[in-house]
Amino acid sequence: MAFISETLQMRRLTESGVNIKTTYIVDGTLRYRSTDGTCQDDVHSGIRCRKEYFRQGKLLHTEKIFDSRMEYTYAEWMKRHSIPVKTVALPAK
Repeated sequence: MAFISETLQMRRLTESGVNIKTTYIVDGTLRYRSTDGTCQDDVHSGIRCRKEYFRQGKLLHTEKIFDSRMEYTYAEWMKRHSIPVKTVALPAK
């Protein structure tokens, strides 16, 4: 089950017509997830590489600079409940 704050945030995005499409690199391939549910690829230890913000289908802003040490996983059971798990991969010494 999603947290109350996540549910509220999703409702606000929907009401304002905003969609966020996030691109991840997983094993050398690109995977996509979006807040409107149109792209919901499985992501296992993916590195975020792009975030695109749309309103009413029009691209407003693109982010391309992220910390590559942060990895994200969206497993199948988590996808059904929209629950992200964030893990941090620390650099080798």
